[in-house]
Amino acid sequence: MVARNADAAVLALALIVSHCGAPGRRSSESSSAAREGKVTAITLEQARLAAATFMELVKPGRHMTAQQIATLFPTATQDLHPRVGRVWEMSGEHGLVAVDASSGAIVSYSGDDDLEGVEKRITLAEAETAMRAFLRSAFPQFDEKRFTLEKPEESDGRFDFTFEQIRLPGEVSIYQNSVDVTVRADTPLVISFDRSALNFVRREPTRLSAADARRIVQNIVGPEKEIIAVDLFEHPVADLSRAVTVWGASVSSNVGGFEELDMILINADTGERVPFEQ
Repeated sequence: MVARNADAAVLALALIVSHCGAPGRRSSESSSAAREGKVTAITLEQARLAAATFMELVKPGRHMTAQQIATLFPTATQDLHPRVGRVWEMSGEHGLVAVDASSGAIVSYSGDDDLEGVEKRITLAEAETAMRAFLRSAFPQFDEKRFTLEKPEESDGRFDFTFEQIRLPGEVSIYQNSVDVTVRADTPLVISFDRSALNFVRREPTRLSAADARRIVQNIVGPEKEIIAVDLFEHPVADLSRAVTVWGASVSSNVGGFEELDMILINADTGERVPFEQ
């Protein structure tokens, strides 16, 4: 039986996680095996249970039997999520849910809410309170000290909140994880949730500086294009087994009177150009 209130739902999620591993803290052995498609720590039945339990948090009052859980998300596939790893992706009449196939944690959720004609009945502060309460329940491992909250946006009957990961002292480069939460503007209910969970951190200095990267990129694009900014970050390879430290250069050019922006990646140690997909 699925939990009948938010506190019980949190407990149920905790039991799933304790059996399968804490969200965002997979061992290197299990995570690499899952990414290669050799081992899946979470079965489809466990993933559906995690998803149904999560639904009790975002849509309280849905009390389902074990048989109803299986029909809640009838369509299910396993795929490699580009910002998480191997996931179970499930869809049904109540929306779309992705569950980390290695830890059982919820990766993303998109509800079936129709926001057309929704009137604003709660304040931004009330929406933020609801958002933070949701994160404490659905994502207890979320460490706000590692993230900064971007300026919230309000549009089309909803409030959008985005947290971006920041580098801590001693970290030279990271993969910048993010957490996105959307709250309805007429009632403090979460209608979508999305997060990334790649733990790529570099602490050793790079061989190339930002100035070196600028010179290399300028030689590639030519003098007619302008480099707006360069940023250092970890760029995952296609199978997510490792990451390459790159300087990412934002390049601006004028095409027919319109500004075009492009991104060029340079290996921060060798100076070689790095493709976006490799």
